[in-house]
Amino acid sequence: IFSGGSLTMSGLITVDASGPRTPDYGVSSGGNGTLAIRTEENTDGTKYDVVAGESEQTAAALTDSPYAGGTDITADINRASYFKITKHVHVFDQEVIDDVYYAGGGCDSAQLYYKSCACGEAGTETFAGAPAPGYTLAHVEGKAPTASDSGYEEYWKCSVCGQMFADGAGTIPIDEPRMIPAKGSDSSGSGSTGTGGGSAQTAGTVKTGDQNSVSVWMYAVWMCAAAGVIAGILAAKKRKIK
Repeated sequence: IFSGGSLTMSGLITVDASGPRTPDYGVSSGGNGTLAIRTEENTDGTKYDVVAGESEQTAAALTDSPYAGGTDITADINRASYFKITKHVHVFDQEVIDDVYYAGGGCDSAQLYYKSCACGEAGTETFAGAPAPGYTLAHVEGKAPTASDSGYEEYWKCSVCGQMFADGAGTIPIDEPRMIPAKGSDSSGSGSTGTGGGSAQTAGTVKTGDQNSVSVWMYAVWMCAAAGVIAGILAAKKRKIK
């Protein structure tokens, strides 16, 4: 069936031929038979590289290579003096920017893609396929507090990744909007310098609730002083009488 040239392959060859053959092994539709060449059947998804040409030195990969298992490649290698079928080994050296290989990336970081094999299979190594696109910020109005409900300050939110910022320039990231306490609640952020949310006090003053105790204390001191004066007067009189 084959005369001249050489055949190197691994896979399944089905031959149905009779009678003399011409020097080449091109596909014949009748007369002296047919030659069918297929890649090996498999269930694990293995693909096969096929090269063909005038010689081993000049053979090149076929356009549709690698082929899936069980593919009839007879027509593709028709009249080639040399062809070879080998199991495809992935080499992930292709850097193709396509959504199918997108690996992720944030608004503030490069967009990553998986490197791929010439057969289209994606690997696990990534490459920076595009620079950081930046945030797409949208302004969100603040909400004023009521007597019973708290509010929040205005903020900006990225419509792509959801990151929030306290400023429109996107330089102060926040996890949530800054809250404004309800008007009826105590807050240490109301400008008070006292502890526990109380109002500021002037140095040296006394709270109103302490006024009564101060008055009693001063009265007691006055009474003691008066008693001392009276006692002194009486003692002086006694000395004069003697």
